[in-house]
Amino acid sequence: MIDSLRAAGVFSTIQTYDGQERAPFILQGTLERLNELDYENGVQVEVRLCAQVLNKKTGAVVWADEATKTANVGQRQVTSVVQAIGQATQAGIEQLVQDMKKQLFAMTVVAGNAVVPPAENEPIIGKGHAWPY
Repeated sequence: MIDSLRAAGVFSTIQTYDGQERAPFILQGTLERLNELDYENGVQVEVRLCAQVLNKKTGAVVWADEATKTANVGQRQVTSVVQAIGQATQAGIEQLVQDMKKQLFAMTVVAGNAVVPPAENEPIIGKGHAWPY
């Protein structure tokens, strides 16, 4: 998740949360569902991720979303199931990051946590800390 956020340029800096009170925003995420679905003709995995960005000062939810992804398992082997879980999880993370970027790009967070319209193609200003997935 952290790598995807850094690559998307959603925040100016991203750090793993270490319990310190420095960052104005916290990203929280949960793995809500992880299923192996066995069918007569094959196996699929299903992953559901939920995430939200909180304003640490006010506790307000700045952004929240969820993503559910499935992936086909190539062979009925543990390694294939694990690989499919990884693919579905990464696809869910990418969807969440893109949705976050789309929503947050419409505003710029500035000093004092006021929200103003951004200049064209201006990244979100602020520092974020992320809970590791």
